[in-house]
Parts: sequence; structure tokens; C-alpha cells
Amino acid sequence: MKTTLTSLSLLFAVGCAQSTTVISDTLPGDGVVAVFADNDRGNFTYTGGNNDGDIDIEARLWGTGSSRSTARQRANTNDWGALVSDGLLDMWGRSSDTRTGVHLSAVGPTAVDVESVLLDGTARVSNVEGRHLISANRVEGTNIVGDVDFFALTDGMNVEVYPGAGDTVRLEAFGDVFVQLPYGLEYDIEAFLDPRYGDEALDLGFDDYFFDVDYLSAVRGSGAIRVEIYVVDGSLFLWEARPRQIDGAL
Repeated sequence: MKTTLTSLSLLFAVGCAQSTTVISDTLPGDGVVAVFADNDRGNFTYTGGNNDGDIDIEARLWGTGSSRSTARQRANTNDWGALVSDGLLDMWGRSSDTRTGVHLSAVGPTAVDVESVLLDGTARVSNVEGRHLISANRVEGTNIVGDVDFFALTDGMNVEVYPGAGDTVRLEAFGDVFVQLPYGLEYDIEAFLDPRYGDEALDLGFDDYFFDVDYLSAVRGSGAIRVEIYVVDGSLFLWEARPRQIDGAL
């Protein structure tokens, strides 16, 4: 196990300073099949593809203030943790002041279930295969394989998903939703749209297709892959996913 700590201080032109302490660590990844992160204020990023048996983690503890010393003091009030137990990587961040926060990130196995609950931040997930449940201000993801349930509270989402037969893709967001799905799979898609905004949906090889200002329905084949999309205060952009990138277990 290794731990690295770096401290940075920046002074903005408007007279507001920011201080960031970066802590890096390595945890054992053998047997890890699930990841859970919860955070009061800050982002969370998980990337699959570390095949050397370790999980590389990083925490960026930040604070702002009228001076560098004040910003540093506030950054030091943040708390965080990361541990591996019984096949679970558990990460968390706690920030009691609105001028502080913790950005968490990890690089580990690809075949994992990822769950994240962020009260104020963006969740980013890439190169993972499993069942994924995320709630955050904004959700972003690429090369996500499996069953997903994503909720973006304020800032929309942009995700690339590769579901299989029997999987469910559920996306709910306040703000614009960009979703990329593979062409030609057996979909049963329903999207409930905000009629105040324009939307764009490509034909992914559907047999039956209906598209109106507030509703989209599309089916192909047996409809074995259920897709539900709910959009408020934004537009839906349903596009074709690129050919899937094979990485590790994917």
C-alpha cells in the first residue's frame, strides 16, 4: 500500500483563494465485485481497466476563502475514507461547509457493480460491466455494460450504454439527456419528454416507432431490453453508440 499527499494553493484574481490537498493511495483489488461511493460535496469518478490487481484511489480535498490560509484551514476540515472489505470498495467524503468539498476517484476492476450517491457533484463512470445505480447532480459515462439506473438531479447526463438481453436502462434527469445505445438490439423504449424543448432521436433499427413532442416509443424484435427515459427541463438526444471498446473483462 502506498500513500502520496500533495498540497496546492491558488489565489484567484478576484481575491478568492482555493487550497487543494491531493491524497493518493493503493488498495488491494482482488475479489472486489462492487463499488460504493457517497459524498456530501464533490465529484466521484470510477474507471475500470486496472488489471494489475490493485485499485488506485485519489481524494482531492479543497476549500475556498478570502486568503490562502483560510482556504487551507477549510480544506483541512474535510473528511474522507476508502476501504476494501468483503468484495466491496467503499469510498466516502464529508464536508460541513459549503466552501469545502472532496473529489473522489478510483481506477480498478472492470467487472464491478457501481453505486454512487452524491448530494452535490458529478458522477463519472467508464469501462465497467455489471449493475449500476447512480444519483448525482450530473451523470456522465462511457463504455458502460449492463443494467443501469441513473438519476441526474440538476445538470442532465451524457452516457454511453451497452445493455444485454434482460437488462433495464432507466435514465431520469433534470436537464439535457444525451444517451448512446447500440444499433439493432431488441429494444422496448419509452421516453417521457418535456414538451417545452426540442428532442432528437435516431432510428436504431426499430420495427415500431412513435415520436411526439412529449413522448417516444420504439420497439425492435422481442423488446428484451427495456429502456425508460424521463426528461424534465431539457432535451433528449438519442444517438447510436460507437462500436464497443473491449477492455479487460468487457
